[in-house]
Amino acid sequence: MLNTSEKFQKALELHYAGSIDEAELLYEELLGEMPQDDLLLSYLSLIAIDKKDFDKAINYTNQAISINPDPKYYEDLANLYYDKKDFNKAIEAYLQVLTLDPNNHNILFNLGLSFLSEDRVDEAIDFFKKALSVNPDDAEIYYNLALAYVEKCEFKEAINSLNHSIKIKPDYPDANFLLGCIFLQTSNFEEGWKLYEWRFFKKDAIELLNFSKPRWDGSDIKDKTIYVYHEQGYGDSIMFARFLPLLSTISKKVLFKPQAGLEKLFKESNLPVDIIDNSVPSFNLEFDTYIHLLSLPGILKVNQYNIPFKNNYLKSNKEKTNQYKQEYFNNEQFKIGIAWQSNPNIEKKRPIPLKYFYKLAGLKNIKLYSLQKGYGIEQLDNIPEEVEIINIGKTFNNFSDTAAAIQNLDLVITIDTSIAHLSGSLGKSTLVLLPYSPDWRWLLDSENSIWYDSLKLYRQKTPGDWDETMKRILLDIKDILDS
Repeated sequence: MLNTSEKFQKALELHYAGSIDEAELLYEELLGEMPQDDLLLSYLSLIAIDKKDFDKAINYTNQAISINPDPKYYEDLANLYYDKKDFNKAIEAYLQVLTLDPNNHNILFNLGLSFLSEDRVDEAIDFFKKALSVNPDDAEIYYNLALAYVEKCEFKEAINSLNHSIKIKPDYPDANFLLGCIFLQTSNFEEGWKLYEWRFFKKDAIELLNFSKPRWDGSDIKDKTIYVYHEQGYGDSIMFARFLPLLSTISKKVLFKPQAGLEKLFKESNLPVDIIDNSVPSFNLEFDTYIHLLSLPGILKVNQYNIPFKNNYLKSNKEKTNQYKQEYFNNEQFKIGIAWQSNPNIEKKRPIPLKYFYKLAGLKNIKLYSLQKGYGIEQLDNIPEEVEIINIGKTFNNFSDTAAAIQNLDLVITIDTSIAHLSGSLGKSTLVLLPYSPDWRWLLDSENSIWYDSLKLYRQKTPGDWDETMKRILLDIKDILDS
């Protein structure tokens, strides 16, 4: 039989070897013998983390703190809350560590990250600066400080922070990419497109295709077939598909593989390119050169003055459009399609609660249609009885269906989502609700879009305040109805 010391050594060996279930049993057995051993509790917490059981890990860490209030345990606790995305509790725990270790730059940095995650931007900036005062050579802190400044639309300060970050670490992908996005948003397109290519090397990088054929660099392709591959979201593919007809004029043939949900729409739009089914492996295709879709504007030297096809470059299926009209839109009311939710795991600033559209539904001669799919549709289950919203989105199987429905509307009101791009590409009058710090493609200040002539942009004047933004939209809708 093993003694306590041997048992502990065996547990450690099992733990380091990855046999966490066996290690956990031995740690628990030892804890029964030594219930006041904080080190055992910390190891059990590590096992729980390996099993993604953060609540259990937090419980073990709190027990360890009650026995030994070591700053390291408080830091572990704070990190657990951070990983669990319980940022308020993470802040509380990090602040506790700070009372014990006030110059710990990691804690100061993590406090900045936690405050930024809670949209407490000024406090985030304060702690990032404190972290830099302790460690002025940390490129990651400068990068996150820049992110905070972007949230405040303070781009001069953001650029300054990124320049510091890149000076320390020239090959820092995230910093270079963010700088590119800021340049694009502030209309410095030449430099912006160059730095936008760093997207392939970020932490959350998209797939960088690697074929035996050369990647297109802008050289002459008039006698060559070029393969264009989609990337990022549906809205990106819709927005950047405008460059495909231009590409077809300088090449022998263009092959384009969009996401599966867009195939039918692009085929029905009669673009001068070959639309490749998403199920077809890329290595089965014959081409001379290739490019990612969002790299096209950089190679084509696109800026705010030469953007092609600002509306009507995509088309809806006429037969399907008429079917939707007969079934859902055959009325004399002013028909408005709405979309209020994007993927909350990707972007939490963009969505607007459905309740903000209730007043719109109450206007005389208005009929509202939900264009929503997936995220956000559960909000339709809780609308008041007096509010009528037709759930047309439930009939959509792909973007061809969505386009056919949109063509029957008088107006679309949407947040920054694929619906905005689809509606704009069809030339439909569209009002787009934008957060205070919007995506780069919407530039700054203007209510017009350089990408779509039919869009009008409604920007938040204060972060998080949709009330004022919707009041402006309601006033404009009333003017439209009265005209």
